[in-house]
Amino acid sequence: MAEENGFSFSLQGEILVRRDYNRLITFDLPLFIASTLTSFPLKDVETLARRTAAEVIAERPDFGADLEHLYDVNPIFIFQKK
Repeated sequence: MAEENGFSFSLQGEILVRRDYNRLITFDLPLFIASTLTSFPLKDVETLARRTAAEVIAERPDFGADLEHLYDVNPIFIFQKK
């Protein structure tokens, strides 16, 4: 997609980011939900995100117990206009 829009990019490196479920529930999940909706009050998006997270946690008794995958590897890309 970057190349189609006139950008070149390269992988600069990676960083380890600790999985933070509180951040996921309060920041990432509402953004994902909000990006799929066009006209929804922000408060409703937050409520929907919290309900979704609660359902996922309730369905997985081992939620948060995965000690093997405590970190995500996030790539760092450099984008330049061609």
